[in-house]
Amino acid sequence: MFIIGNGFNCFFSAYLNNPLYKEEIMEKLYDAFPNKWLSTIWYKETKRLLNEYCHLLDDIKIADASVNGEFLLSRLANLCSKVEAEEILEQLEKAISDKIKMNMQNLISDNEKTSVPKTMRTISKLKHTDKNSFNKMNCFSGCLFREMQETGYERVTCYTTNYDKITNEFFDIKDSGITIDMEIIALHGDYEAPEIICSSPENKEHKVDPDILEQFEADIMEADSIVLFGLGLFSDPHLLKRLNMVKNKQIIIIDADCASYLKKRSHAAVLQIGFDYLYQNEIRFIDTLDFQVNKQKVSKPVQTPEELYDALIALFK
Repeated sequence: MFIIGNGFNCFFSAYLNNPLYKEEIMEKLYDAFPNKWLSTIWYKETKRLLNEYCHLLDDIKIADASVNGEFLLSRLANLCSKVEAEEILEQLEKAISDKIKMNMQNLISDNEKTSVPKTMRTISKLKHTDKNSFNKMNCFSGCLFREMQETGYERVTCYTTNYDKITNEFFDIKDSGITIDMEIIALHGDYEAPEIICSSPENKEHKVDPDILEQFEADIMEADSIVLFGLGLFSDPHLLKRLNMVKNKQIIIIDADCASYLKKRSHAAVLQIGFDYLYQNEIRFIDTLDFQVNKQKVSKPVQTPEELYDALIALFK
């Protein structure tokens, strides 16, 4: 089971923006799309859009405030509760959700709805596969799920808190020859849905479709392994509550700076924010920013689709 947060987009944004990898990225694009001019355009547009997605909530802020985004909404929720003005918060959250949805629709032209997911899939092609062959079987998700199928996995669910639809295309395995039962679910809606959910963290429990939350809970209890990819959980207490129910499973955390990940959550425990899943399960980290030290072995950060694939496969086996 995969639970995808904004860190997924940030991982690929960092890959696209790293000058060390530009040559190999362009080679992947040229192999798939011989038109170099078009490949360069798609490369630039994908970088631009991923950067926008990574900072989608940055505009939810007040001058001189110490917090922004959904954490600012949490402060406002507390204020509205004290003065019995919850309906004002409701109107504000709807206005912000509508604004984000409109911004995303304006960001993406009809052409980019196709080009950006294609570019994402193309740059995720693993270099050790056939150089001049591009299909779903030699990109990251195709290789990963084929390997998982051979290992014995029969079903994979992928939940995302992101509003874009990149995850849908990126993890799509239709017509790939892979027989794993695959389902992708947008927990908070997407920019093409009737509405999206952007609210104070404490209000999400009541805004997310209860059927989706029920399915989410059943899936995490049933899953053999759970992958948290760029998911902070501080702003998603409705997911954290259910994740804390999980015991004696393998949880793989893909995050930028895993040492900081633990430190922040240890401090949160003092504030009575429970991250019980960290102590009840076998935790494995994949760090995308910094070096890791594990049993006196130093591992460099994972920064490319190939390195991410190798790290995940090693843990799934």
